[in-house]
Amino acid sequence: MVVVAVKVPLHKQLALPIIEAGKDLLVEWLLARNLSEADELTALAKKAGIRTVVRLQSRQIAAVKK
Repeated sequence: MVVVAVKVPLHKQLALPIIEAGKDLLVEWLLARNLSEADELTALAKKAGIRTVVRLQSRQIAAVKK
């Protein structure tokens, strides 16, 4: 599984080659900049038959900030 943990505007740019390589993918929430990009990534991942996870980043939780 490859993890994409960068700012949202870069998610699609980094996720596309991972999906094309057939690797499972974990992306931090938000998946993409907009619904169109999210739909595109979701459709490509489904077509490639890979597992995908969108995870909520916890860095704003007080316990994590410490």
